[in-house]
Amino acid sequence: MKKLVLAAAIAALSSTAFAGGSVGLGYQASTAAPNYGDCWSECFGDGEPAGFALNASYEMAGVFVALDYADLADEEDHYEDVSVEIAQTRLGAQVGYKYALNDASNVTAAVEFSSYEWEYSWADPNVYRYNAEDDGVNLVVGANSKVTDKLSLGASLSAGFETGINAYVAVNLTDAVSLKTSYSRVGYELGDFTYTSNGSPSTPSTSNGDGDFQFNDENYRVSLNYAF
Repeated sequence: MKKLVLAAAIAALSSTAFAGGSVGLGYQASTAAPNYGDCWSECFGDGEPAGFALNASYEMAGVFVALDYADLADEEDHYEDVSVEIAQTRLGAQVGYKYALNDASNVTAAVEFSSYEWEYSWADPNVYRYNAEDDGVNLVVGANSKVTDKLSLGASLSAGFETGINAYVAVNLTDAVSLKTSYSRVGYELGDFTYTSNGSPSTPSTSNGDGDFQFNDENYRVSLNYAF
């Protein structure tokens, strides 16, 4: 019985020793490129929404959870000098496992749930307004490495609701604070949407295939992260 209690105590201490997390606040700029119909980009424009981004993660004994949120917007003059407004939000939540290859390198595997909401208004919301949203599950595999005491880098691949790549470089400013820059390119499809024309709901044209918005986004982010 004493041996069992001792083993449980050692396991608990080991888990605590490997526990830690981070939180970060950053700025993200994106190219949200939807494809709905033959002339979307030429007739309406894609937009380049930008805004703030938040991320948080916590790890214990190799198992980690992570959250990521981005709230982006853009307003510009485009077709016939009318105002175009775009808003896009993304929320992602991961649960995964990190396996240490050595003291400096790790590989990771995670299941992620992500959701998007995208809104596009041309002239004003009462003329042409598109609102699309959807969510799904992704499998994410990645690797990261500590190159020096100050520099680390990593990359990941995702497949499922989102399909794409992500890569980052992080520079340690202090023992707890780091500056991180990242780039991602991802494709996804939003199947739940509404279309309003001149204030009245309209049915999407059947000439657009299954009627879903397909996106190919490029995202650039700079964030300041605190590790604890």
